Amino acid sequence: MKLLKVKIKRNQTDAKTSYVYPSAYDAKKFNVLVYESQLTDGYDKVRGKGNKEEIVIGMVKDEDAASFLASSDITEITKSEADVFLGVDLDKKVEKITDQNAVLSVLSKVARKETLTEKDLKTIDPSDTTPGITQSKSLNEVLKEHGF
Repeated sequence: MKLLKVKIKRNQTDAKTSYVYPSAYDAKKFNVLVYESQLTDGYDKVRGKGNKEEIVIGMVKDEDAASFLASSDITEITKSEADVFLGVDLDKKVEKITDQNAVLSVLSKVARKETLTEKDLKTIDPSDTTPGITQSKSLNEVLKEHGF
């Protein structure tokens, strides 16, 4: 796997934001890790550039890298460079809802002041693997899984 940094063009209006990717970019082969605007203070950095461009960090298979690197807007980066770019977000994890109905069921019990069961508590515990509220892997964990 290769780590790539892709510079994309942004067109932002009050109604929407659209992106223009380099012609060498192939969404089917590019595993997006993060858009710059998703990072802590990243949106401010993008706005500081006039909302005209944004960086995307991602991975491609070794055999696909050459076709991506044909574009001057796509460069290979090292893990150390990715670490610097990702900064404080490198080890950040995000809570996500994996079973909306289970979470709503627990919330309704709380609203009715019912006692929560062990399963209910696991449903809303992000560190537990029970469907409900879980926690994403950090970007650092994802990079390590891919040999970086």
